Amino acid sequence: MSDPLHDRTLALAGLFQAARLAQTLAREGRADEPAFAASLKSLFSFDAENVAEVYGGIAGVVPGLQLIEEKLNNRGQ
Repeated sequence: MSDPLHDRTLALAGLFQAARLAQTLAREGRADEPAFAASLKSLFSFDAENVAEVYGGIAGVVPGLQLIEEKLNNRGQ
């Protein structure tokens, strides 16, 4: 059985990650390739066993998790 808070945290990390990727692409014309690949994979993952699998594992949303941490610690802009 999955933990709803864990699943929601990963989903929020995916959202933060996608927003940062869009921002970076718009401003700099580049994106973190592993994060971009994980986010792109999430768009086509329909039968995942759990939320982490949507992103290819927790490693797929590490940039998003780091962004959440920065925002919660008021280190982000």
